[in-house]
Amino acid sequence: MSEIKFNLTLHIHQPIGNFDHVMARAIDLAYMPFLGVLAAHPGIKVNLHVSGCLLEWMEENRSDYLDRVRVLVEGGQIELFGGGFYEPIFTMLPECDRQGQIEMYRDYLREHFDDVSAGFQGYWLTERVWEQSLVQSLFDAGIRYTLCDDTHFFYAGVSERELDGYYLTEDQGRVMAVFPIPEFLRYAIPFKDPQDTIAYLRTFKGDGRTPLLVYGDDGEKFGMWPETNEHVYGDGWLERFFSALGEADDIELVFLSEAYEKLPPRGRVFLPDASYREMTEWALPAREIRNLVQLENELKSRPDGAALRRFVRGGSWRNFRVKYPEANRLYSRMMHLSKELAELDSDDPAVAEARRELYRSQCNCAYWHGIFGGLYLPHLRDRVARAMIDCEVKLAGIRYATDQWIRVEASDLDCDGAEEIYLANAAVSACLAPDSGGTLYEFNAKETSYPLLNTLARRYEAYHDRVHELSRAGEEEKVASIHDRVRAKQDKLETLLVYDSNKRTSLIDRFLRSDATVQTLQDNSAQEQGDFVGRPYEIEQIEARVNVQVVLGRTSLVQSEQGEMLPINVSKTITMLREHAGLSVDVTITNSGAEQLSTRYAQEWNFSMLAGEAPDRYYLADGEMCGNLSTVMMRSAGVFSLVDEWRRTVVRLTPGRDVEFWTYPVKTVSQSEDGFEGLYQCSAVIVTFPIKLEPGARETFHIDLDVEVLEKKND
Repeated sequence: MSEIKFNLTLHIHQPIGNFDHVMARAIDLAYMPFLGVLAAHPGIKVNLHVSGCLLEWMEENRSDYLDRVRVLVEGGQIELFGGGFYEPIFTMLPECDRQGQIEMYRDYLREHFDDVSAGFQGYWLTERVWEQSLVQSLFDAGIRYTLCDDTHFFYAGVSERELDGYYLTEDQGRVMAVFPIPEFLRYAIPFKDPQDTIAYLRTFKGDGRTPLLVYGDDGEKFGMWPETNEHVYGDGWLERFFSALGEADDIELVFLSEAYEKLPPRGRVFLPDASYREMTEWALPAREIRNLVQLENELKSRPDGAALRRFVRGGSWRNFRVKYPEANRLYSRMMHLSKELAELDSDDPAVAEARRELYRSQCNCAYWHGIFGGLYLPHLRDRVARAMIDCEVKLAGIRYATDQWIRVEASDLDCDGAEEIYLANAAVSACLAPDSGGTLYEFNAKETSYPLLNTLARRYEAYHDRVHELSRAGEEEKVASIHDRVRAKQDKLETLLVYDSNKRTSLIDRFLRSDATVQTLQDNSAQEQGDFVGRPYEIEQIEARVNVQVVLGRTSLVQSEQGEMLPINVSKTITMLREHAGLSVDVTITNSGAEQLSTRYAQEWNFSMLAGEAPDRYYLADGEMCGNLSTVMMRSAGVFSLVDEWRRTVVRLTPGRDVEFWTYPVKTVSQSEDGFEGLYQCSAVIVTFPIKLEPGARETFHIDLDVEVLEKKND
């Protein structure tokens, strides 16, 4: 009998909305070559989890990969592993969706693979985000074991020498097993010499019991991550690794189901809320990350640092919804849709279609940000939001017999303690945040499933310090983990490190000095003369009859050009018509002071249209093309439009008076597995004009926001 049991578990995933060429590249560079080397070593066993997002794409585009997996499953080399179908973070889901995601994945395996019942009991815990209450949900869904990182166990007082087996844990009388993943293995495979892994496994021999060690990590490491394809396959790392395992008589490869069924548990444990070490760091506020890294570095220099460092941890994954309000908006909308679906007949095929779109919207990648682009990638946020729009449309088809309907709801939609207002008809839907500047933070074109305000603000990230240091840093000379890479994908990224003072929403009321320009707005140096941006507006009226009308108001101070602080009232009336793809807005500004008000009013809009420099996305001023969506300009126009030919959508702003339109692109700097990169997030459009109001005078500014859908072009 072998002295050591060893399990290899690979997880491969690409999020919904990822580019086809990225999916294909992952298959060609990592997924398929791995199977080729595996097939050449019939003594090697691997657990494999493929996310449902990727399974759907492969089924339509690269079924050859699935065919090869089937052969290896039938040959006893691969045991498939369960999970939530669209790769959700399980802790963010309502209970009904937890059960539904698991059942959808299980149904898919039953339909497409012959005998994978052993894998039904296992669950790939997305990003290893753990909370003890998951035990009940997983157990009730038929799950009997999962994997977590060693950090989870360290926080519970388990030592590294005790990571050689699975542990039982319990909640509400449900008992399941948790397998620990040593960080050494995550960092050694495939970056260190294969013999280093063999030597590490052998350090667990000799206490009279059969040790079990588990490696569980991303399959993209094996060829998709920078420089790893040549290292893993060209230089033969994987071939050497499998050969070394095959030649080690004291090491036996096992499936997780075999380990669970044949080996006794190592003990009992209750794990605190956690994820892998890096994730808990990323979840912290940016400036606190620096403090955590400093502490960890200080501990490394101490003789007892390794023992103490095991108890150092960062934040909760849920904190991403505080760190990034944009993530919370997506989450809150998803939860709202889930609640509506839960109230409907689950056996109705139309409900099932809507639920699938909901589950797609729960794909985790757009809800957080770390070493991968995640939330910072506009196309990932867009795809999640599109799924929500499609779900919303399908729900409306169930609720309403015709397209002649309109709806308004005032409630705490984003769980911040304040009321938001949801407006919708058959063509568009919108969300207003009275408590946050009376702004419009969601506006969706339903026919083209376009989330037009799906933006992201520019904010400081801890890794921006490294961007500033890049001019003094050299290139890596060896294959490195993505956590250790410092590289810029573009030049002069430091020029993009400008940070916004407020959220990138729309319908923002700004009062500016006369010397403000589009450049001062772009670099966030324009001085705000009023106290309206991001500040609470009162809900003065919500009227829903044939049409919907919402009135919001705020009275505060504005500094006039002469320096006087004057009390000013801003009243905004937002109207949605039953049969109109758009909104109309009337802003009334009243000077309640004793002196003349002289200032510049600016109404800010931020539109997210994915590709700021693409030739098929551009501005029109009075019908004349005037640059792509990254153009910086100040231009007078009676009608101003943003055109996206690719998505067949035109957004049109029509003011009721002479105005200037100022535009600039909003770009961020984020990190990814390939290095630091600048990303277009949205286009800022400022509708602005000077105003002079005598004491007691008022002025009303009207603007229409319309959506037009272009005809499909013949191929």
